[in-house]
Amino acid sequence: MGHAIRKRFAAIAYLTTVLALPPAVCPAAAQPSGPGDGGLHVPTVKLALYGLRITPSGSDARQFSSAGWGGGVRLVYSPATFAHGLGGALGFDVANLLDQTTILVDPHTLVRVEQNTSQYFVRFALGGEIGPHGRGFFRPFAGANVALHVYTIGTSLTIPDDSDPSRSIYQSLGSETHGAFGYDLALGTDLQYHRYSLEGGMRFLKSFNVPQQLGRADAVFIHPGYVQAFIGVAVTAR
Repeated sequence: MGHAIRKRFAAIAYLTTVLALPPAVCPAAAQPSGPGDGGLHVPTVKLALYGLRITPSGSDARQFSSAGWGGGVRLVYSPATFAHGLGGALGFDVANLLDQTTILVDPHTLVRVEQNTSQYFVRFALGGEIGPHGRGFFRPFAGANVALHVYTIGTSLTIPDDSDPSRSIYQSLGSETHGAFGYDLALGTDLQYHRYSLEGGMRFLKSFNVPQQLGRADAVFIHPGYVQAFIGVAVTAR
């Protein structure tokens, strides 16, 4: 009788220890209990494709750029270690910040010249994201990234031939690319159904030491900021 009681106490002590230990210490406690466990112990990877609208914020940005459209891609990896509450993120997007045409007319020959200026903004981002990344319909998130911002501006001249556009004269006046350090903060949510989701949110971006006028050696450096609204679709792999 005493031996049987000791075996029961030993079994109870073993089960209590297994349940009390964290998953990293006791692998047996980390095993899923079944299909209803929510996938907490399986890493997830989310790939999102989105369109965006970027708007200058502050006088530095508004003076030398305008609102524009763009698109991007984002990859979020959430390890099981953090129970899908934290993830690492990689991002890339591109947007047009300026698309301007200035028309000049020679008063003597009446020849019309069009000067076209385009400026593009490219962002490479690396950071983290807080929020649920497992199963579930409503998954809000907040993120922060450090980023490389690349500004490219190009200018060209066109002498149009209205009677035959193929005979128009085109000349590139050159282009310049400048990189800058930046960061961004984001708030958003995604609505998930099975592995597919619709996500959207807002992002604030800040750049540092950007030449006020690209192409000029004596340009003053500015620190422009932007507000970005994005919406897209995503798929989560487990």
